[in-house]
Amino acid sequence: MGYLGTPIDTTNQFQSLQGKRFNGDNSTTDFTLDVAPGSTLDIEVFVGNVRQDPNSAYTVSGTTLSFTGAPPTGTNNIYVVHQAKAVGTITPPDDSVGANQLVDNSVGITQLNVSDGTNGQALTTNGSGTLAFSTISGTTINNNADNRVITGSGTANTLEGEANLTFDGNTLTANKVILTNSSGLTGGASSDGFITNADDTDTGIVFPDSDRIQFWTGDVERMRIGADGRVAIGVTSTGAGGFSIRKDLTGANIAYFDNTSSSNAYGPFFDFANVSHDDNDKYFLTCEDSTAVRLRIWSDGDIVNHDNSYGAISDVKLKEQIVDASSQWNDIKNLRVRKFKLKEDVSNKGDSDSLWRIGLVAQEAETVSPNLVSTDPDKSRNSETGEIENLGTETKRIKYSILYMKAVKALQEAMDRIETLEAENTDIKARLTALEG
Repeated sequence: MGYLGTPIDTTNQFQSLQGKRFNGDNSTTDFTLDVAPGSTLDIEVFVGNVRQDPNSAYTVSGTTLSFTGAPPTGTNNIYVVHQAKAVGTITPPDDSVGANQLVDNSVGITQLNVSDGTNGQALTTNGSGTLAFSTISGTTINNNADNRVITGSGTANTLEGEANLTFDGNTLTANKVILTNSSGLTGGASSDGFITNADDTDTGIVFPDSDRIQFWTGDVERMRIGADGRVAIGVTSTGAGGFSIRKDLTGANIAYFDNTSSSNAYGPFFDFANVSHDDNDKYFLTCEDSTAVRLRIWSDGDIVNHDNSYGAISDVKLKEQIVDASSQWNDIKNLRVRKFKLKEDVSNKGDSDSLWRIGLVAQEAETVSPNLVSTDPDKSRNSETGEIENLGTETKRIKYSILYMKAVKALQEAMDRIETLEAENTDIKARLTALEG
């Protein structure tokens, strides 16, 4: 193999050293060299034939030679010699090595003495310094018209990059990347693309020709993303909904949502982002079994269940400091039961008698029984980030479950009064009968 770097003078067995002369004027300290030395030790500097100390007499910065004191006046009295590098450390100039570039045109020695090889081969070494073009076992770089890179043997296990396929560091960049396998996964066509574990060809990701993505484990398709973006888990059809799950999980939840945040935690969010149905035709949530619908939350917020049963966990083991409630007579008596229409109903459905409702107004009820009213900050989901944000306003609501219990307590008080009046009335009647007799 030819020598790499600056050619050695084979005639005199010495290399010519580059030098530079300057005229001193007893005032100038900076002089410009033709070549930038690596350090003060890479050059020898003479002033009036006296060699200067590289550690104190001068410094170098790029091509600028700076003396610590101005050299005396003289013609060519300053002489700089560049030191020759050791033979083993000579660096070839940029772009100086080429397969057909001659070191010596008269001799015809190439700097890389290797054959051109054949299409698709790579330059390799035998570990002893000999270079040659050869086919790499297991990986073929195919420099064909569509710039494909093929891994494996033949067309089985093929990574194809169509159009502009390039390697950027460790990143494969292409307008289109196709992965294929002649055998495919179980149930998959041989033309399907895939990503799989080399030790288990029936576990991986399949890209069928119909533009869907399938995820397989243990010879079974577990999840699918359809061409329309619908996702199905445990079922091979994405037509049931935007997100479908079907799985036999005896004694386990079909889906589990766990927000592990220690603050500002929220659960699932249901949103009709572009429409307001406000009716009992569309629903936010439906719970049904093989027999009937058991629970439904309609798009207007109405909640219905099959057995018309609503309750709360109320076991005595969960409670303490149990005493009789105070009188609710005055609260129930002073609450103003109102008839009204909701602004949203009138705006969306027009003003009609069918929109009349009966209930309480939170601000009015708050003046009678403050604990009957709650104030909540108004919040909305950010359409871009998906996060829940405060709107800076608030809305009051009635705790109707508490109102029901207050009404029951007031009814009991009314029953006691009625019973007392009935007893008194019976006693009066008895006395009147005795007087008449």
